[in-house]
Amino acid sequence: VVCQTSPSGTPKHGLVEVTTSGDQYIFPENMYYYKKHKVKDVSPRCGIAAGGTDLTITGEELDIGVQMSVIVAGTMCDVTNKASQNQVSCTTRAGVIGQTNLQVNIDGGRVSSPFQFEVVENPVPQFLSKNSSIHSGGIPVEIRFKEGYRLECVQKLWMRFEAVNLVHAEERCVKSGSKFICKTPTLDMKIAGLADLPVSYVTAVLRADNHKIPLNPFPIHADPVIDLLTALTQMVTLSGLSPVDNSSL
Repeated sequence: VVCQTSPSGTPKHGLVEVTTSGDQYIFPENMYYYKKHKVKDVSPRCGIAAGGTDLTITGEELDIGVQMSVIVAGTMCDVTNKASQNQVSCTTRAGVIGQTNLQVNIDGGRVSSPFQFEVVENPVPQFLSKNSSIHSGGIPVEIRFKEGYRLECVQKLWMRFEAVNLVHAEERCVKSGSKFICKTPTLDMKIAGLADLPVSYVTAVLRADNHKIPLNPFPIHADPVIDLLTALTQMVTLSGLSPVDNSSL
């Protein structure tokens, strides 16, 4: 027997009873509870318009029912984990800029948060301390955004090297005060899909949560080649070709 419960109005509990053709069956070992879920907090309290922010929602009775949905800024927040009755996680989709209540729906029960979640504009870099890299990567790059931008609303930032719409190398950036510090990724040009491509086909992008930011120009040069290495006492002389313009070093 499959049935759908009707609203109870208030939290309550009782035994499960089944009546068929005038016969009544009571299952004393099966107590059914009507419960009401509650939203207490969410972390973080803001995210970018492109989505991709991982939210942790805390509350009460979040593990009841069958169907759960979370609405943020008028769009679904994809539930990724129902960790316990007091916590659930979801990832935001693209939404409208502004402040909004977060809504958690479980079956027929709808509960709005007592606080506001803010969706801010997507980040736009204003300054990069370096604008090129080499195949081996590892070059520190300081990235700053426009003054006053809510950097705390950007949860994750990667620097990626892409070619033919595929990600071939990436490095997670670290937030440091009002800026991010990235290291350029290591790019193996021998891997499948890159071996026959000129390096100019490889592009650099920043990925802020779900927001993709092309870095143009951001050339990626071959590693420098050392032609001669001599050591005289404490002096070391390196000679070779610049990876930037093939001029002598």
